[in-house]
Amino acid sequence: MSLFRHGFAVGGSSSVRQFSVVIGMAVLIAGCGDSSDPDSAPPLPDSAEIEVSITSEQETPMQSDIPSPPQQAMTEEQPKDRRKPATPPRADSPPELNDAELLELGIRTFRSSDVILRTDAVTFENEEELRRLPELTSELLGTMIERLETYAPSLPIQARLPVRSFIMDDLKLFVQADLAPLELREMLHGVYRDQTFWMREQATDYYRRHLFFHESIHCLLDIYGYGYPVWFHEGMAELYAVHRITPEGSLEFGIVPGSDQVDGGFGRIANIRREIEAGRFRTIEDVINMSSNEFYPHQESYAWAWAVCRFLADDQLTGVAFENLLASVNPPQFRQQLERNLSLNSPRLQADWAVFATTLEPDFEPDRMLIQWNDTSAMPLTGNVEMKILADRNWQPTGVALSPGQTCRVTATGQFQINDAPRPWISEPQGVSAEYVDGHPVGQLQAVVYNERDPGEKQDYGFLNVIPIGREGVITSETGGELFLRLNDRPSSWSNNAGEVTVRVRAGE
Repeated sequence: MSLFRHGFAVGGSSSVRQFSVVIGMAVLIAGCGDSSDPDSAPPLPDSAEIEVSITSEQETPMQSDIPSPPQQAMTEEQPKDRRKPATPPRADSPPELNDAELLELGIRTFRSSDVILRTDAVTFENEEELRRLPELTSELLGTMIERLETYAPSLPIQARLPVRSFIMDDLKLFVQADLAPLELREMLHGVYRDQTFWMREQATDYYRRHLFFHESIHCLLDIYGYGYPVWFHEGMAELYAVHRITPEGSLEFGIVPGSDQVDGGFGRIANIRREIEAGRFRTIEDVINMSSNEFYPHQESYAWAWAVCRFLADDQLTGVAFENLLASVNPPQFRQQLERNLSLNSPRLQADWAVFATTLEPDFEPDRMLIQWNDTSAMPLTGNVEMKILADRNWQPTGVALSPGQTCRVTATGQFQINDAPRPWISEPQGVSAEYVDGHPVGQLQAVVYNERDPGEKQDYGFLNVIPIGREGVITSETGGELFLRLNDRPSSWSNNAGEVTVRVRAGE
């Protein structure tokens, strides 16, 4: 079970105005934003005198009431350079407008104990969603603060609060009101600096919340400056931002993304699958060595960062040690903790990662989809061996070790349940042809040979070289290694299976 799943209960006429502001260019520490096509808008000067005229609703409808084309969920994102200090405020900056003055401009303000939200995107349909968003975020930040204070109680975490946030429908309005830097004209989704972030209004309620949570976590984690590498900073923000609101009104965050999250705009699983189908599989080492430059404008890097954080949080070999990385306050300490406590070069962990990344789908079941390891050493196959293979989990060890070039015959008998909807599906080891998973019948008995000394071209240690068995099959292992078996199913569907088959492995044909 993931260490990162948490739940809590959800708390329950304009006048004409004109003013001028001087806008100067600032250096942003940017978060998860998109860069629009620079050719789509004329360049703006480094500073400009801008006059803002806000008219009454009778003369001009509010921007938030004007329908706009839906945006795709987080596609290209912008890294943050945490080595650069935040831009200090200008001595001649005008005082920030108060809530009443902002309301005259069509900008509403919503607050919680830890979050201030200002937005021009309020409509009749989304007002309640926006109103409760700061309170939901306070609950998320509260859990994060508890974790950070456990590892670093002396850090001034509370000093980073409240988080100041802006959800913008008409970005120009916020620039002209001196609430957003001029550079944001190229932003499609979100950027953050210190404890402030800006984001565009999103096409769905889910993705608005998701991106809001994501940027809020950035603001909190940035207390360490650049102590966390970019893959961890982005992956953790994305991991915690995945959430659901239950029918009872409670919020769960840090969850495994399901179809509701995907429909709401979460696209990381699809990103990973496209990358692998295109032959661009990345090992764990590939991901943790990604530089900031690889995160912009490449959405795939964010997907890989989320996937590695999700995997390390879930895997039985790394779950506890991964959470302890939050205690690292500088890059050398982070790398030392990573290498010492997570054993990233372990063949078992790399095989687990290959299985995890190549089979990702919505509602995947981490505890069941990963390899079931056994600390007992496999024994050489010299005669006949019999074992039980369960239907409700992925690859299971047989305790049988094949020598290089050795041949064995595998036979299986028995019936088991491979699905429970709309009624129980009963299968035998050859599988059920009514459904196929990765080109093979669901329920089919399958084998792999794991060799910890031979990672193979795909760094999968044999687990991607699936051998169909069914009722009976013959295996000849070129490299030798431990035999693993499973009854084929989807990563999201192991828990609705039941029963087992009896398998006999005999040396020779």
